[in-house]
Amino acid sequence: MVTDNCAAAKEVEVKEVCEEKNCCRCHKAEDIVRKHMLVALGTGIVPPIADIAALSAVQIRMLYLLAENYQIKFKNEIGVSVIGTFIGSYGMANIATSTVYSLMKMIPGIGTIAGGASMAVVASASTYALGKVFISHFEAGGTLLDFSPEKMREYYYEQYKMGESMAKESQKAGK
Repeated sequence: MVTDNCAAAKEVEVKEVCEEKNCCRCHKAEDIVRKHMLVALGTGIVPPIADIAALSAVQIRMLYLLAENYQIKFKNEIGVSVIGTFIGSYGMANIATSTVYSLMKMIPGIGTIAGGASMAVVASASTYALGKVFISHFEAGGTLLDFSPEKMREYYYEQYKMGESMAKESQKAGK
């Protein structure tokens, strides 16, 4: 078992959970989020409607790996419920936007290109924000059963904006 030197962070006040360079658990968690953020970028090329299902699968897998990293018991039903509750409560704009972008991909030509690129950014940013929220929550000693979406709302939005910038930069680098 690896011992970490990371101090537990307060959920609401956390800006950077892992500031110590030798915190293996934190670095692994950040790596999990980064990898899943990049996979979420790929949902832009998935056919309409299936892209939303693919994004859900990516986010559930990320939550599973984060929970495993923090040695927190994960049950798929609870993970799905927690993500659904959190995104449903505070990410409705993201859901609506994702749906519109997904449907835009049905329009041949410019709709496919614009919808795919836009869906990729929204998917990647929401995956990043969700991952950062759960890193913060798990670092503070939380579990899936005591997750409180209300406490993490503002932090989610901050991280979404950061993820959005990162996703746009990744798209530019890929061109």
